[in-house]
Amino acid sequence: MPQPIDVESWMVSYLADLLEISQSEVGLTDSFETFGLDSVAIVSMTSDLSKWVGFELKSDLLFQYPDIRSVAAHLGQARALGAD
Repeated sequence: MPQPIDVESWMVSYLADLLEISQSEVGLTDSFETFGLDSVAIVSMTSDLSKWVGFELKSDLLFQYPDIRSVAAHLGQARALGAD
């Protein structure tokens, strides 16, 4: 499982590519709503993140943890516990 910093980097890159903006425009504590993501985009991002980390993530993950930093922290905590 990736480290939280790796999750943050992946998510920043993903959002920058999706939105066609600079990575510097993606704040770690900006809510996903700030970027204008609808529920379809959020579920798609969760699915892609799940593939990247190598295990199934709940489809509502990005609704429960509404910014990059909180998602990375949650996954880091899961990593420490050996589960998602």
